[in-house]
Amino acid sequence: MKKILLALFVMCSALSFSAKVIKATDIDVKGNIVYEAGQNAPYTGFIETYNEKNVLLARTEFKNGIQDGSSKIFFPNGKLYSEASFKNGEQVGVQKDYYENGKLQKAPNGNWYYKDVAGWRQIEGVDDKYVLWSIYPYVSYDTRNNYLNPTAGTYAKFQIEGGHAGGYKAGNFGNVTLELRKYHKGLFKNNTFAYKVVGGVMSDGTKESQKFWVGGGNSLRGYDGGFFKGTQKLVATIENRTQLNDIVGLVVFADAGRAWKQNGRDPSYTRDNKDFGRNIGTTAGVGVRLNTPIGPLRFDFGWPVGNKMDDDGMKFYFNMGQSF
Repeated sequence: MKKILLALFVMCSALSFSAKVIKATDIDVKGNIVYEAGQNAPYTGFIETYNEKNVLLARTEFKNGIQDGSSKIFFPNGKLYSEASFKNGEQVGVQKDYYENGKLQKAPNGNWYYKDVAGWRQIEGVDDKYVLWSIYPYVSYDTRNNYLNPTAGTYAKFQIEGGHAGGYKAGNFGNVTLELRKYHKGLFKNNTFAYKVVGGVMSDGTKESQKFWVGGGNSLRGYDGGFFKGTQKLVATIENRTQLNDIVGLVVFADAGRAWKQNGRDPSYTRDNKDFGRNIGTTAGVGVRLNTPIGPLRFDFGWPVGNKMDDDGMKFYFNMGQSF
């Protein structure tokens, strides 16, 4: 009998200390104090807000009618969008905002944070400011018949860069890149095939802004510039170019590649893989070339194909000269 009474006491105690929860539609606000509708005492507990589909959008804690404790806002799909803590109506600590994939956004105080088993920790050096210097000797081989609009020949370039960067965790850095291009006659008169392969590797300690970026009008058309970032990269391109007359040319192209091993501190970057073979970007598109007295004008339209990832849709690019 004593055991039964003890169990009942523990159960009742747990129920009595559980926080009360009401909906935002069931409150009254008098001045700056929140009350449960029909009650005279200021409200203590959680208030939840729902949309018209009865999906939870927010959950906020109050004590004696004043916001005090945790506050969370949710995406319509139920995933956490933002969380913060309040004390006597004032926000304390750091507000943390998230993307829908669960990755943390930059906090309003200008810092970045990540969560581990010990709690939230600040990520240092993301907004690094620094001065750097470098030298980048190279050797090249060039048999192209035209610098701006080649239709035959070969181009190769091997470059080494080394330097020093200050700021957060100052130190030396270096990279090596190799670029190969080939041009030859195509399927008919005024038709040219053009190929390009670019690869590179750099030291892990290279600054965030100096790492390889893949994506954009000069590498992987169909993805935004810097869609891929990393300390290693490999990108290949094939183009078929047709000169219709002295002014207008048409191009069909396909690009493939990525950068990987970003090894960075930017928590908003979600495509960091250790292996080249995972999530390779593949794109295709068409372009128009207009010959002008100052050189060819380039208009390209590119689309992701195959593995589209999270940057789906057509991209438009304008520049001077051929893409390579």
